[in-house]
Amino acid sequence: MTDFQKFLIGILAGIFIAVLVVVGILFFTKSRTSDSAAADMQTLAKIEAEKEELARLQEKRAKIEAELEQAKKESEKEKALLEAESIKRAEEINKNLAAASEKEKKAAEEEKKRKAAEALKRAEEARKRQEELIKQQQALKEAEAKKKASIDEAKKIAAAKAEADRKAKAEQERKAKEEADRKAKAEQERKAKLAAEQRAKEEAAKKISDAEREKKRLEEEAKKKAALDAQKAQEAERLAKQNADAKTRAQMDEVNRLVSEGVNFLKNGNLNSALNSFSKASTRMPDSEVSFTAKKYLDMASALNDYASAREGTGDAEKALSDADSYIKKSVNADGQNARAHYVYSQIADAQKQPQVAFVELEKAQSLDPDNYLYNYELGKKYYARGHYQKAKTSFERSVKSNPKFDNAFFNLGMSCRKLGLENEAFSAFSSAVKIKPDYVKAFLEMARIRKAQRKFDQAVENYKNAISYEPTNLPALREMAQVYADLGQNNLAERHFKEAITLGEDDAITYYNLATVQVDLGKYGEALSNAEKAYKLKPADARVLYTYGLTLEKNGRKSEAYDYYTQAVSANRNYAKPRINLGRMYLDEGKFGEAEENLLAAYRLEQNNFEVNTNLGKLYGLKGDYTKSVNHYANAVKTQPLNITAKHNLASAYISANLKENAVSVYEQIIKVDTKNWDAYYELGKLYISLNKKADAKLILESVLNKNPNYPKAAEIRSILSSL
Repeated sequence: MTDFQKFLIGILAGIFIAVLVVVGILFFTKSRTSDSAAADMQTLAKIEAEKEELARLQEKRAKIEAELEQAKKESEKEKALLEAESIKRAEEINKNLAAASEKEKKAAEEEKKRKAAEALKRAEEARKRQEELIKQQQALKEAEAKKKASIDEAKKIAAAKAEADRKAKAEQERKAKEEADRKAKAEQERKAKLAAEQRAKEEAAKKISDAEREKKRLEEEAKKKAALDAQKAQEAERLAKQNADAKTRAQMDEVNRLVSEGVNFLKNGNLNSALNSFSKASTRMPDSEVSFTAKKYLDMASALNDYASAREGTGDAEKALSDADSYIKKSVNADGQNARAHYVYSQIADAQKQPQVAFVELEKAQSLDPDNYLYNYELGKKYYARGHYQKAKTSFERSVKSNPKFDNAFFNLGMSCRKLGLENEAFSAFSSAVKIKPDYVKAFLEMARIRKAQRKFDQAVENYKNAISYEPTNLPALREMAQVYADLGQNNLAERHFKEAITLGEDDAITYYNLATVQVDLGKYGEALSNAEKAYKLKPADARVLYTYGLTLEKNGRKSEAYDYYTQAVSANRNYAKPRINLGRMYLDEGKFGEAEENLLAAYRLEQNNFEVNTNLGKLYGLKGDYTKSVNHYANAVKTQPLNITAKHNLASAYISANLKENAVSVYEQIIKVDTKNWDAYYELGKLYISLNKKADAKLILESVLNKNPNYPKAAEIRSILSSL
């Protein structure tokens, strides 16, 4: 970019700024301000700034004109130099034309043309520069003219504004004078008005003051009159209340008298007179004394309920309960938060066979008085009867917590625990009951039953004895203790107590059945048959009774009848294994293997671990020559009773028959280890050793028999065997 171009751009920028300033001046001169003097000063300052800008533009234009003049001079000088140079060169060329060759002439001509072209180019550039300066000069002239016009316009605007401000000021002064005159007049009028208003206020205040004094006088008179009236009213109210209280007290005294009278009538058994007194009392209840009314209705209902309880099932009881129901409902309606009222309502509903109402009312009573031992106890019984044993347990626990001396609550707590399978907790509760009441037979009986179920038979017997010591004729205790003795294998004691129970009036089939079972074990077959027959007559369709009757018939040699009753027992209960076992055994003894196997297998399917079933099946299959099955069943019998020596002998014999002699040796060794004096086991083991060609072992075992028991019945046979060895 040339210096001239930079200069031109600066000039144009200055012009642009000047235009903006003028526009700003025009814009701001149009806006009205509150301070006229300040606006004039601002306008004058802007005009001065415009003049300064114009002076700068004129200075720049003068500079450009000087440069233009200088350019003209340089152009003329350059042209003169160019012409001189052209002449000089022409002369030189002419001088050298004669001597120069054609080629050189041509080169000189070209050089001449080149220099001429360069001179022309410089001349052209000078011309263009001159033209550019002329344009810039023209632009500056135009800008200067515009600036002057702008200044003139600004002056006109300033003059117009000054005139307008002068006129506005004059108008403002005129208006101010008019406003001052108006305000002075208004002030004068205001003061006159205020004076009038003050006079009016003073007059009104005097009137108000007079009225207030009069009002105060009247109010004081009214207060005195009202106080006198209130005093009279209060006295009247006091007298009325005194009369009403006296009347209420009289009513309450009369109600108390009638209720007491009715209660006395009930104690003497005079229901109708009692109902008459209660009816009168009901009509005289004071409306204002709700609590008193509720209590008297409760007293009447409770007395009638007690009367009905003592005469349960009679017409009078029903009549008393009907009125009791009516009175208790009135009591509850009058005061629904009285726990005792809901409790009595529950008792009445129970007596009227309304179990749900009784249950709901008892729950309400307990909720209102949650620590009442009696409400919790009765509610516990309700829960127990409904099968809600956990709730029953909780209620009885609350009852004994509130009354630790309540033996019945401890007993019922124990019964609830038993239903929940909490036998140890139950035993503890029953123990607490007998500590409070040492002759609590039912508690001792339950303690005995728990110990029996836990197979703690000695403790069971002790508790049965405690029960019987306080109640010798307690048949369940006698019968159950006899059964415990039977379970312990103490059949003589079992028989004695079963007989005691029967002597004291026990006449049920199960007792006769149990006695017959014990007597069979004692070998008293005749007595057993008699008692089994009594059981059968009392309960002919019971499978256990039929089985025991068949067993006693068999023991007494009446086998054909025994077959019949065993068969009846099977028909009565096809899942009962005992009669099938005995039928199988009897058929087996008679050699009827098919019938024996049918019955024994049926029993085996019912009770696969039954000792008798497996023993008889082992024997059956041994007789049939099926030694594998025989061994299996005898082995099952040994598993069931591992200390039964007979079972082990049977198993050893089956092993020998099955040619499993080493297994038989092991069984005999087990027998000798358990029973060191089982000489038959020694004898059989010795023979087995010989069959296995273990002569030294055979000699050792057989000689030990002779040394330890020289009188062994088979001693001669042993000596014979030893001599052969």
